[in-house]
Order: sequence, then C-alpha cells, then structure tokens
Amino acid sequence: MAKIYTIPASLSFADHLAKGLLERVSFDPKGLIDYRIILPTRRACRTVREAFLRCGAGQMILLPKLETIGDPDEDEIDILSASSASAFDVDIPPAINPLTRLALLAKEIKKAAQFSGDDAGALKLANDLMRFLDELYIENKELNDLKDLVLEENLAKHWQITLDFLSILKDRWPAMLEKRGEIDQSDRRNRLLKTQAKLWFETPPQSPIIAAGITGSVPATNDVLKAILNAPKGEVILPGFDLEMDAGSWDDMEPSHPQAGFKNLLHNLSIARTGVSIWPYLKEKGQPHKEKFMSEVMRPATQTQKWKTEKRLHKNSADHISLIECSNHHEESSVIALMMREVLEDPERKKTATLITPDRNLAARVQEKLKRWDIEIDDSAGQSLPRTQAGRFMLSLLEMMARHFSPITLLGVLKQGLCGNAIHEDMRNIVKTLDKLMRGEAPPQGIDGLRIALENQKDSPEANESLIAQINSLLENIDPILSLLKPAEEMIEQGNHSLSEWIEMHVYIAESLAATQEIEGVARLWAGEEGEAVAKLFSNLLEQAHHFETLSFNGYHALLETLMKSITVRPRYGMHPRLSILGLMEARLAHSNLVVLAGLNENTWPADVKADPWLSRPMRKQFGLPSPEAKIGFSAHDFVQQSCAQNVVLTRARTVDSTPQISSRWLMRMNAVLSAHDLCLPNHDYYKAWATKLDEAEGQAMPAQRPAPCPPIEARPRNISVTNIETWMRDPYAIYAKKVLGLRKFDDLEKEQDAAQRGQIIHDSLHHFVRDHAMNEWPENAQEMIIKIGTQEAQKRGIAKPELMPWWPRFVKLAAWIDGHEKQWRASGAKPVRLEVKGSCSLQTDYKSFELEARADRIDRLKDGRLVIIDYKTGKIYSEAEIKQGFKPQMPLEGVIANDGAFDDLKQSNVADLQFWQIIGDEKMTGSVLSMNEKYATEELIADARTGVVALINAFDDKDMPFYSLPNDAKAPRFQDYAHLARVKEWANESEAS
Repeated sequence: MAKIYTIPASLSFADHLAKGLLERVSFDPKGLIDYRIILPTRRACRTVREAFLRCGAGQMILLPKLETIGDPDEDEIDILSASSASAFDVDIPPAINPLTRLALLAKEIKKAAQFSGDDAGALKLANDLMRFLDELYIENKELNDLKDLVLEENLAKHWQITLDFLSILKDRWPAMLEKRGEIDQSDRRNRLLKTQAKLWFETPPQSPIIAAGITGSVPATNDVLKAILNAPKGEVILPGFDLEMDAGSWDDMEPSHPQAGFKNLLHNLSIARTGVSIWPYLKEKGQPHKEKFMSEVMRPATQTQKWKTEKRLHKNSADHISLIECSNHHEESSVIALMMREVLEDPERKKTATLITPDRNLAARVQEKLKRWDIEIDDSAGQSLPRTQAGRFMLSLLEMMARHFSPITLLGVLKQGLCGNAIHEDMRNIVKTLDKLMRGEAPPQGIDGLRIALENQKDSPEANESLIAQINSLLENIDPILSLLKPAEEMIEQGNHSLSEWIEMHVYIAESLAATQEIEGVARLWAGEEGEAVAKLFSNLLEQAHHFETLSFNGYHALLETLMKSITVRPRYGMHPRLSILGLMEARLAHSNLVVLAGLNENTWPADVKADPWLSRPMRKQFGLPSPEAKIGFSAHDFVQQSCAQNVVLTRARTVDSTPQISSRWLMRMNAVLSAHDLCLPNHDYYKAWATKLDEAEGQAMPAQRPAPCPPIEARPRNISVTNIETWMRDPYAIYAKKVLGLRKFDDLEKEQDAAQRGQIIHDSLHHFVRDHAMNEWPENAQEMIIKIGTQEAQKRGIAKPELMPWWPRFVKLAAWIDGHEKQWRASGAKPVRLEVKGSCSLQTDYKSFELEARADRIDRLKDGRLVIIDYKTGKIYSEAEIKQGFKPQMPLEGVIANDGAFDDLKQSNVADLQFWQIIGDEKMTGSVLSMNEKYATEELIADARTGVVALINAFDDKDMPFYSLPNDAKAPRFQDYAHLARVKEWANESEAS
C-alpha cells in the first residue's frame, strides 16, 4: 500500500513533520542522518530546518538532508545528488541563458510576417512567448504538439493569426536550439526530474526518503513522487488534504477548489482518495471544527444547497477567526500593525505574529506603521526591483531620457536619495532653485530646450534683478549636470546602438550622478541587496549583449524595464525574531500564534484571472492546458491552510486608492455558510478605534473655525496691484496669506496646455505684432504675420505643432478679425502709445499713503489727446454691471493711475474710455469689443473706483479688522489659491448650518 499521508491544515505542518520524525528515531541526535526530505522550495527547507531546531528541545541534532523539487514559482532545482549529477550532465544539454533566449526570440519575432512593431514591441512579445513556453514545459507539453492544435470554425479569425505566429515556437525555435546544442531551462528541469525518477525506479533509494509539503502544482514532479512511493522507505506527506469531504463535493470539484491540485495529483499517481491517511505521529487533533468549517466554505457551487439542508457545523467552528473590515488601506495597515505590536506584549516573549498578504503595497504600509514603535521588519516576499531605490534610480534615468529631459523627469532624478553631490557641492540648493524656476508651461524638448526656457524667463514681465541673478546662477551651476547628460541626448538622436553601448552610457551617467564628495558612485550605486541585484542584471546583460541586435533607445528602455520587473529582491535575513511579513509562497508551511490574512478583496486575493493572449479557453482545453482558474485553486489552498491556524484575523479595505472594492469570494462564502448555521464571525472592530486614538492629537479636537487673522497695522500691505483688489474684496484671507505671510502659489511643473496657456500665447502674439507696428502703417499681410508669430509663441511653450490644437482654427479667424478691426480703429485716429506698461500711483488714506500698481495691456491715444485703456480678454468678458458695482475694479483703477500720469512717462491725461477686446471666443464669434463709455461715464467709473479702493484700504487699516476667509459666500472668487490653508472644507458646512 502506498505510504501517503497528510497533516491537517489546523496543525503546523513543519513542526509536526519534525516532531514525528524525531519521535520515529526516539529523538536520537544521529537518527535522521540517513533521511532525505524533498520539499517544494528552499524557503520550505528553511522553515523545516527551523522546526527541527524548535522541536529538538535545545539538544544538538544532525539534521536530515533537505532538498528542493522543481517548482515554477521558485524556478529552481536542487534534487540531484552529487554522485549521479555527472551522468545527467552527459545526457542532458545545458540550458540556454534566459537573456540569450530573449534576444533570439526577439530576432525571430521581427522576422515574422505578422509582426509590424518596433524593438520595444518585439522584446515585449518575446518575453510573453518565453512565459508561454515555460507554461508548456511546466504542464509537460511538447512544442511539436502545437502542430496538432486545430482551430474550430466558430472561433475568431485572429486566433488563426496567433497560431500562425506561434510557428516560431513550433518550427524555428526547436531547430535553433538544436543548432546551439542547448535546451530551454524549463525543459531541462523536466528532463532532470524524469531522469531522477527513472534512476529511483531502477535503483530505489534504500534509505528513508520523504516528499513533504508538495501540492501537485507542477505535473513534472509526478514521476518523482511515484518513484519515491515505489522506494522501500519512501513516503509522501501532503499539507492539508481534506479527508472529510463528501463524495459529491469531490466529484464536482472545480479547478478553483483548494483540493483540485490534490485530486489531479492522486489521479496521476493512480492512488485512490481513500489511500491517504493521517500522519501517524500526531499527538494533537488540531481544530477539526475549523477544518470542517473551511471545507464547507470551499464546497463546490453545485453542492452549496447542502449548507441549508445539512447543518453539519459545530457551534465553535468559527472560533479564533475574526474579521475586521476597514474603510481604506491606511486604516487596515494601522490595525494590522497594532495587532502585531500587541503580540510583543507576551510576558514570556514567545508568541509570534505573521502578516500574510499578496498585496505588497499593504505590506509596505504595515512596515512603515510598525516604525512608530521602532520595529524594523522585512517583507520576506521581497520587492520588485523597480520599487527598490537602486532600481527606481536606474529606470528614472531612462524615463528622463525618454521624456527628452523634461523638468519633471530631470527633477525626479536629481531629488532621489542616490543622486549625490559630486558634480556640484551645493546640489540640494541647485535642485530647489531649478524646481522653482521651471514651474509653469513645459519648455521645448531637450537639454537645450531647458536652457532656452531659463533664458526666456529673463525677458518675462515678472523678471527683476533678483530673478535674473537666480537664473544666471542656476545656469552656471547646473551646466555640469546638463553637460553630463548631453552625450546621452546625442546618442538617442543618432538612432540604434548596440546593447553594450546603451549600458555603458546608462551606467556612466548613473555612477556619475550617484557619487558624492566623499564616496564614489560605484560604491553607492551597487551597495546592498538591491544594488547587487541591479549590478548582477547589468553584468549578465553585458555578457549576453552580443546576442542582441542593435536597439533603439525605446527598445533598450523596454528591455531593461521588462527585465527589472521580473526580478524580486528578497532580504537575506529577517529583521525581527517574532514578527514577519510573508507572501503566499513564503507562508507555506509557516506557523505563528497570530496569523493575519490581509487584503481580502476580489482580484487581490484571489488574484484576477487574466486571459491567455496566445490561446483561447477552448484552445487551451483542446491542447490539454489547465484552465486559468487552476491558479485560484492553489491560492485557495494557501488561504484554507492559513485560515485553520491557531488564531486568525481576516482583514480587508472597502476602498483602495479611493476605488470601492468587492469583498473576496471566500469571505462571501464564509458569511453565507455561517448565516446558514445562524453563526457569525467575531468582530474585533475595537482595534480600529484604538488605531484611530493613536493618530489623534492630545486634548479635545476643536472644530475648525473660519480664519480671521488680525495682524498689526505695520505688518499690513502698503502696496497692491489692481488685479488683487477684487481678491481683497472677495477673500481678504488670500491677501493676508500673499502679502503678509509672503506665500505664493507655485505653478505645476510642465503645466498642462489649458485655457490660460492658450490665452497667454494669443496675448503675447498680439503684443509682439502690435509692438512692431505701433508707429508704422498697418501691413497688408497682417493676418499671415500674426499667425506666424502665434506659431512661434506656441512652439516656445513646447507645442511643436500648434495647428493641431483644437483652438487653432479660432486663432486663425482671430487674426483676420484683428486685421479688420485694427484698420478701422487706427483709421479713427487712435494709435497705441504704450504696450504692457507698468504704472503706479500713491493714494492718500487715513493711516498713510498706499501704492496702487498696475500693468496695462495697451494704452492708445485718440485724436483729441485723451487715452483709451484696452484690455485683451481671451475668456469671458466681465458683465458691465459687475464693473459698475465695483466687483471688477481692475480697469477703472488703471484709469485712476492713468489720470494721475503714472504709467511710465505718459503725461497726466484724461481717460476717454475703458475697452475690453475679446480676442477669441466661441466658434461663432472670434472677436468683439466692449466699450464702457457706451453705457457709463468713464470719469464717473474711475472716480467711484478711487473712492472705493481708498475706503477698502481705510477699513483694513483698522487694527481690529480681521482678514476673513470668504466673508460672503455669494461673492466668493472663482479660484481660491489659499483655500487649503484656510481649511475651507472643514468649516464651510458648519458656517452654512449655523
């Protein structure tokens, strides 16, 4: 009879395996020296080794030989004994290097008739083909079998195209491997396993050999397990095999069931289900009620009616399983960290806690939360290489080059911790200045575009001596950095290069930027586990670079990004003896007093089942490949194993990144089973309250109030621009923040091309054209000239092809309207005398004089010598009523300054009119003029504006007058730059309620 056993899910597999074997040899320290234990992964070997140490009661033990069997997730094999390895090496060709395989497959893809992409596309497809090829080997399928795949008539035609494309694997790839004398690594692993199985069948091991913890996820291991069971002292021990499942559930089992892997395994081993028995050395029964509960939870869909008809659960079935549903990831991670911290309060210092989750973002959050108590803990599942500091730095360099050294990407590189100060000792201040000066519209592409954008700021209306000095200093200090990057830009522009040339350029820039005044870049960049992983990747790439064709920059970028994503950096050693964070693979066979299963949302746990890009479901079935749901079955087995632990807490977040989440199907099933039995999971929501308390400030939190700062008179502004008077009336707090506190809103980096940018392009185009022809005759080809200037202005702001912008047709119409209107306007005797002119006048107030400042778009003089102030409007024109009521005082106040003769050197002169020229509008109306003189007396408007602004200043010259935030909600400004500082959202509703 086959010696195949199981250790129940509610018992620690590793501990009871170790205890049983030690008991078998009567705890003889040398009794296990001849034993060989075959485990699924190296992590499992480490877990079992630690279990022997725990169960050995402190005495010295000679451990059995612990070996791994091939596993697709670990991609490793260490089953061959040293005495037989040489024989296999003769018979089995070496494995092709994975990078060589990627390069050769990419070449073949580019030759395929169905391929029409670039280097990046070829590499991506090659990587996908490699995964598909590995899956075929894992499932014991031969490449030649693809030839027998028949496309049914009712399937989409694109599948035929896919099959034609797969001829690369059917025909050309095997021939290429044969010519090289190599085979695929997965193929070699299969051959090694088959050879090992054959050897053990022919000469069975006479010493005890045990396969433990293997779930049957890799069909290629079946022959090895058969050989082990054939050996005189061979045994197989399964983790968490369900002995209590009824026959109907066993027969109706879906691929997503946690026992589906075992069902397939027993079928392949030709062993009946009844052939599995309990590991005979168990001294504990575990928690059979919990095992029965989880078996019911996972009952096949066709059998779930028995939940109501057969009440088979014990009232204590869900004991020691609790559920905490949190509002978001922040709360979930806080609760988990708090529970793990609580375990450390054990007075005997023996209790342990483990967080198990497939959500690495959640794991990282818990790591950070634990630092509140100075607890450093590693995520044993590791980090994807691009998420490590070294990997992120290397990829951000490529992203910067791909984005043509745009400000966002350049600053993204220079702000990273790995960027040193060797190039300039004051690197931090250079970066801060660059961040400040590059705000706003995206500059023209390239390094020279950055320089031009900075130079152009010297000519901007806001430029002053201080700003120009900052720009000059920055250009001088940043030049070494830009000079370092310039060769990379030139190399990209040149086109394709060899892989080794791209790597040399990339690594040289990275090492140069990483260097500090004290430490070389080599020492900083390649340090630590993550640095070593990046260095190993580049070293391997250089060794295999000759297999790759010349690549474009995009191809190199795609290659490196793809390879980095496939590499996981795991810590060599755990950082805490009693707390751990594990992924699903790492958690197998593990044991803790408290197990937290977190991230239990659908498409996270279990993960989303992605469609096979190469074969449809019917095609996979015809070919003999498992359904995509089979992976869910193995994930479900992990979930059941861990849910049967001694003390389990299940957690989930209702929203993740502001997106509502659906509860995991397993939680839904749990609730359905419990509801059918009038039971429920215990609720430990008090942890949420405790976690909230930890984040609360000391003392009672007071509701936010409407800000009303009241600075002393001497701190209040004594000068202001006319554009800010309206803000002062509508939101005094904004003036307080800007003028008293000196706070300014920064533009976004590479600000999107919005209405404001469009308006600035049009405004500057007209300004430059009118300036050039202010004193000359209006040219006949004015429309063409305006359009040409508009094109240049748009390109200066990074719009390479302005004619493709949606507003460009209206700008073309605008040029025609300006041409016609300007001719009529000048024919009336008016002519421009000042453009973009600054002015200021002194107002006498009760406290002391106040300076009123303005910048007028344009001032024209009429025949009679009076002035007309013109404001270009690219958006909606103000209503005449708002201007009359004083809520749009900008133009009348410019009239005040003009009447005082305070615009440049214009002599004091009466203002005849205030005009708004709408220079672009909707598709029907491109231009129009609003003249205030047509309805209102201009002199009266200006006089009222002077009186109003003096009254406003006098009101705020009262030391008891606060700068309220939004004193009148009905008159609140459209844009509020300081609303977040005023905490408007916190008190606005309270104010409305009162």
